[in-house]
Amino acid sequence: MRGGLTQQQLADFAALSVRTIRDLEHGRVERPRQDTLRLLARNVVTLARIVDMKGPC
Repeated sequence: MRGGLTQQQLADFAALSVRTIRDLEHGRVERPRQDTLRLLARNVVTLARIVDMKGPC
């Protein structure tokens, strides 16, 4: 995964399944559920803030 996280790590952080993350990444889901998008967006923003606070490694 490009952001430095595995699919498993992102799934755990976003409270989603690895299958959901994988299917979204590969475009297998034409219309993701709104709650799935909400969970993913909320947690990706939170993760970005955490990474930003830590600064460059």
